[in-house]
Amino acid sequence: MDSLSATNMWWGTLGTVRAFPSFHPARDVKEIQSALERKDSGTLVRILSNRS
Repeated sequence: MDSLSATNMWWGTLGTVRAFPSFHPARDVKEIQSALERKDSGTLVRILSNRS
């Protein structure tokens, strides 16, 4: 199977899973740990459902 070149991939053809533009794993870890300690389900859902 040949991979698609970057010139053939436009934003509208990349599918539904896209990279999170400002991904900072260390910051996410701190926020997740804090949310777990506080039992803050809203923060957990926001972080975990918006990262690919």
